Amino acid sequence: MKSMLLLVFLSLSLDLKACLAPEGRRDLLAILLSGSSECPHDVRELKRILSEDGLRSLPAMVANRGRHNPELGSFSIFESVKGESRVLRGQSVLPEHLYFGHFTHLDPNAAVALAQKSAPGKLLIEVIAYDFQKKFYNFYELIGTQAGPKWFYRGDSLDALEDNRLLKLGRAPQVGTKMRCSACHNSGGPIMKELAAPHNDWWTKERRLSFGSHQPDLELASYLHEFIDAGEFAVTVKAGMSLVAKKNLPRGRSLQEKLRPLFCTTEINLVSDLKPLTHPRSFIEVPTAVIADPLLVGETRFALRKDLYLSALRRLNFRFPETDEVDGDHAFLAPVRGEVNHQQVLALIRDGIIDEEFALDVLSIDFQNPLFSASRCDLLRFVPESGTLVRGLITNLKNAPTAAAKLLAERLMNRDGRAHRERALTYLQERVMAFSTQEGVVRELRSLDHLRESVFKDEISKNPRGQILEPGFRVIFPQRRGLN
Repeated sequence: MKSMLLLVFLSLSLDLKACLAPEGRRDLLAILLSGSSECPHDVRELKRILSEDGLRSLPAMVANRGRHNPELGSFSIFESVKGESRVLRGQSVLPEHLYFGHFTHLDPNAAVALAQKSAPGKLLIEVIAYDFQKKFYNFYELIGTQAGPKWFYRGDSLDALEDNRLLKLGRAPQVGTKMRCSACHNSGGPIMKELAAPHNDWWTKERRLSFGSHQPDLELASYLHEFIDAGEFAVTVKAGMSLVAKKNLPRGRSLQEKLRPLFCTTEINLVSDLKPLTHPRSFIEVPTAVIADPLLVGETRFALRKDLYLSALRRLNFRFPETDEVDGDHAFLAPVRGEVNHQQVLALIRDGIIDEEFALDVLSIDFQNPLFSASRCDLLRFVPESGTLVRGLITNLKNAPTAAAKLLAERLMNRDGRAHRERALTYLQERVMAFSTQEGVVRELRSLDHLRESVFKDEISKNPRGQILEPGFRVIFPQRRGLN
């Protein structure tokens, strides 16, 4: 989901006549607006129409510049709805059936307000709506134009998949141009980077977001008693991801495309310590998913002395941008392979396309780099397009020139998943030991810094229309100053 200031290619988009001509689409937004006598020109009007249809809004909020940096008044509000829809003749609308996002800014009175004043090229609202007939999502945007706000249909889940069809299958970044939304939603469904607790920088019932020296205007203040916990919104996002997965959209795609989530990371999530860095306890808990894939070692955490961590941050001169803080709200915030990728791998196993031994054989290659591994991802090109998968892959790998290819061929023939897990666990234990000394923590924080940078450099961030971490709009990680 993108910045309110992002210019879009209006000439390439379908102008929705009569506000929103459904043209065969059967999602809630298309049905509601095609039958409406008025066209919503901002989020207030959209919410009123939804309310009149019998639906209740469930807003969630995230601080775009970090929890401790509210001074620019930049927040994103993502809403879903639920209730019995009148236009759908009493059908129950679930939160995963409709998501819409909008943004805040500082108004002329320096109050934090909804950014709904139209300007040419300005993104006012973005919508992901579940199509009850197609069984996947349609994507819409309300954009400011010279003539005022206009609704645009951008495409659907299939278009997102098509735009990313060649992702990591070639030697150079390859992305399609069907719709801008596919730069982030490359699996065709809703996303939330901070999907797992503690939902860094999000509003929670336990810790509400601060507006700093500013006050919310009266309209935004009315939201404060409505905001749902980020954990509740995460459940909704997971439900939406499951709706897309149930459709089995990759069916009919090449075998390389189907196996891509196993060999290559295509989506990321963020994990961190569960408690705020300001919590009085003397240690932080580092998620092991940063070090090794959960399919190899399981999902757990280990303790790191907070004094060693803070000392290493200062020694390496970390600062959170636009603040004087040495770190973000939660310690050791790190990118990991996306939950979508993990679920896609499990689906491959469940559907009998591969077995668990095959998955472990592949993940054992360069397992020291669970997020991005060029050598492991490169092996995807040896997956055969016909014949028996394992036999054909072994043949192709044996004829390949790289050491990683020959190693995978050997492991596919030996089929020893337990050995892969033992090697990964030994490696994990060695890495955990490194966190017990000051020098070790310094080295690990340097590695974490490189890991964060790798997301911006990876092919998933090469779509010219947008990036998953939204640089320039979102501020997520602390940065090092200098080269010490």
